[in-house]
Parts: sequence; C-alpha cells; structure tokens
Amino acid sequence: IVASVYTIEIVEPLGIVAKKRFQDLGYDNIRTTIGDGYHGWPDEAPFNAIIVTAAVKKIPTALIDQLAEGGRMIIPVRHSDLRYYLVLVTKKNGEISYKKLIPVAFVPFTRNTD
Repeated sequence: IVASVYTIEIVEPLGIVAKKRFQDLGYDNIRTTIGDGYHGWPDEAPFNAIIVTAAVKKIPTALIDQLAEGGRMIIPVRHSDLRYYLVLVTKKNGEISYKKLIPVAFVPFTRNTD
C-alpha cells in the first residue's frame, strides 16, 4: 500500500514483539522504534499520513508539523463535552483543517517522563 511505515511504541515489550512480528511476516518496509511518540519521528518527516492510536487532550504540534503538504492525520482527541472523537487533520496549501468524525474510546496517550 505504501513504500514505508514508521511506528513508535512507548511500551518496550510491545515494541519488541511488534518488531519481531513484522520481521517474521516479511514486512521489511516497517521501521519500529521504542519511545515517546509525542514528538513523532522528525528525522523521517514529512509524512503523507499519520495514524495515532492513543487518545490525547491536545493534538501535539510536532505531529502537525510533520505532515506533508496534502497530508492527513487521524487522531482521537478529547473535546469540551469530555468525550473523545476521531479527528481528521489535513494540511492543504499550508493550512491546517480539523474535522471531528465519530465518538471513540482509546487508551490514553502516555508520555515518557524520564
């Protein structure tokens, strides 16, 4: 589907298992790192698409900054009604737009506090 996939996992045992599973399945285009995904992967940016699979209270600016022109990000975000919604973030002509999609339940986004 795409040339390259980059994935960040903060929970080390999960990251190790994921990396091994991708290798065992022959997915040689998936790069896995263990760390805090809040700042994304700036050395590999920009990205055409970013998928965040943990809920945030505020969309990390670093992730928005790493979107390529025409890029999209899907991310679960807490809103003023205290529910979480999938939000589609799009970058077009240098402008960022946000579209609230559907209510969802995701694990909270965790940060590395070391």
